[in-house]
This record gives sequence, C-alpha cells and structure tokens, in this order.
Amino acid sequence: MTPTNQSDFSFDAQAFHDDLPKGKSSGTLEVTQNSIEFIGSGKRVSFPMDTIELTLGGASNRLAYFKSQAQPDWVLYTSDLNILKHPSLQTRPEISEQLSLIKNKRRSGWLITAFALMLIIAAPILLYMSMGSITGYAAEQVPAEWEETMGKTIFAQYQADIELMDQQQAEQLLPALTSPLLNAIENKPYPFKIYIVNDEAINAFALPGGYIVINSGLILKADNPEQMLGVLAHEISHVTEKHSMKNIFGVLGTYLVIDLIIGDASGLIATAAEAAPLIINQSYSRDFEREADLKGFELLEKARINPIGLQGFFAKIKAEQQKRLEKSPLEENAELIEAASSIISTHPATDERIATIGQLIAEKSDRSTPYLQLQQPFEKLQAAVANFVTSNSQAADEQ
Repeated sequence: MTPTNQSDFSFDAQAFHDDLPKGKSSGTLEVTQNSIEFIGSGKRVSFPMDTIELTLGGASNRLAYFKSQAQPDWVLYTSDLNILKHPSLQTRPEISEQLSLIKNKRRSGWLITAFALMLIIAAPILLYMSMGSITGYAAEQVPAEWEETMGKTIFAQYQADIELMDQQQAEQLLPALTSPLLNAIENKPYPFKIYIVNDEAINAFALPGGYIVINSGLILKADNPEQMLGVLAHEISHVTEKHSMKNIFGVLGTYLVIDLIIGDASGLIATAAEAAPLIINQSYSRDFEREADLKGFELLEKARINPIGLQGFFAKIKAEQQKRLEKSPLEENAELIEAASSIISTHPATDERIATIGQLIAEKSDRSTPYLQLQQPFEKLQAAVANFVTSNSQAADEQ
C-alpha cells in the first residue's frame, strides 16, 4: 500500500473486462473520497462510492472484490485487505454496512479455522473415538449441490460400463409408480433421478444427490408393485438420511471434514470420482440399514403404498435362497444364490427385518385411508423391462 495523501491510497489490483488483453489486467486501485479508480493497461475506470458492491472471496476470503452499478461489466479485486481500513470506505453508510457483514463473516471464518485446527491438533485417540459423531455431523452439512455433483460424477463412471433402459421410455413408465413416493419426501433437496439397468440381480442402489438405479431383476421378479416400491423406498431413505455421505466421511473423515469447513468442494468430488466403484458397491452398517427400513416404511405409509410388499419381498428372497440352497448346494450354483440374496447380504438378519416390518404394520392396523392400486402400471413396466432385457440379449448374441 502506497499513501499519496491523507485520503488517497494506492493498492496493487487486478481487473476483469472483455476490453482488456485476454480479459484481465494488473494495475492499481486508487481510493479517493468519492470513488475507487482502477488504472492499468492504458485504461482508467472509476467506481463511484455510492454504487460499489464489496465482497470477499478467494482462498480464506483473502481477496476484496469490487463491483459497481455504474460499470456493471467490470470486476476489480485486490489482495491487500488494508484497503478495507480506508476512511472513505468506512465512513460511507452504504459501504460500512457491507464491511460490518464482512467482519462478521471473517470472524466466523476464524472460528471455523480455529475449529479445524483443533481437529488437526486433537489427540488421535480422541479423534478416533469421536469420529462417528464428527463425520455424521459433517455429512449433514454437505450442501445439496455438492451431493448432486458427486452423484452425477459417480453415475457417469458407472454408466460407461452397463446397459441402461432408454431413459425417455423409463420416464414414461416409472412416474405412475414412483411419483407417490417422491412426492411424499419432505424438504426434497434435489430432484431424484431413477434409472433401470439390465442386471438380473434382485437389487437396487442409491448414490448421493438422488441418483437411484433399479436392476431389471428386481422389477421382473417382484410379485407386485408394492415389493419393488418397498425396496425403492428403502433406497430413497439411504439418500435422504445421507448414508453414502456418512460412509465416505467415515473412511476419509478428517481430510474431507477440513475440505467442508473451508468450503472446498473439489476434494470431496475428486474423492467420489476415485472411489466410484466402492461407493456403488458399498455396504451400509446394520444401523443404517435398520434406519433405511424404518424411514422407508414411513415413506411408504405417507405415499399410501402398502408396506406389506417390503415384508413380502424379504420373505420371498429368504424362501428363494433357502430353496436354491437345498436343491443345488453345488459350488457352480453359488453365483445364482449370491444374486438372489445380494440385497440382504450385508443387511440385518432377514427374519429380524420381516418381524420388524410386521410389527410396524400391526401398529398401523387402524389405518382408514386406502392404499393405492398400482398393479396395472406395474405390469406395463414389467412388460417393457422384459422386452428391454430380451432385446439386449438378442443383440449380444448377434455380436
């Protein structure tokens, strides 16, 4: 900072404008009683004080940005925050109010930084013991747009290696079945996107940001729409309860917590991209699974979809698994058995889940509102998915 007289100061600065070489230029900012002026690349641009909008940005808010209603296409900034001490800025009501807000934000920033340092300095044992609480809280603070970007990044990698049903066709068939569930979600942070993949495993999975993939095997082997929608409600609950995010923070907790605290989404998204296969095939803790069962049940009830379908689905899976084990216990059939039970392999015991859902249903025995009848759109979906699977199989045989 170079003082020129009592009220005029000069600061190293940068400017952005289309008329500048490559759209930007180095120069100086001169602060006078009535204006801020940028001088550089042969240009002199003046921002009247009463038109200035002041913000902080960059890493740790170390840059002061200036915009002006009088010059809307120009952006000026300086890394010399001494400019904020200039009397001409502090005595202008329209700017002093902005400075007060900035000071409050910087104070909050220091508190956050101090918290981050405490996390770094804290004893490893204490950090380990409290990691569950810390990462759980951190996952809850992840902005919805970060989650959505993560889900999009992971899904793009997954999509490259699989066969998806034409999304336009899927979007014509699914809403009649899925809209009641999606409309029942409270405070929906982002639109949910549901895809159908050619995979015979009786399964579905969810990604951060509302991406849900349903296997063709789940649709074709479900006895009724309530069974499929019960599984879908379970997967939706994994998303709304941020179980994927909690898993990610649980594995790479400290580093990602710090990224979150300083507002850096790039580290979180890069981690998601590198760990995409792990996230797609992730196993949830039994507590997460129980929570998804409970929240899924509540979502089904709110959507007026009979939750007995979810109970029936797990009973069906258990019976089919047992039948195959008794009939064909040979090693070569292990893959078939695994496919039939993949949805429950890391979940709470099937008997426990069936009993829990049965108890919840019994507690709702006084329900007066009838459940939705969804058999017709479900049969239409099954027919389309069967055709999709057959077409892909024939195409593969011809190659």
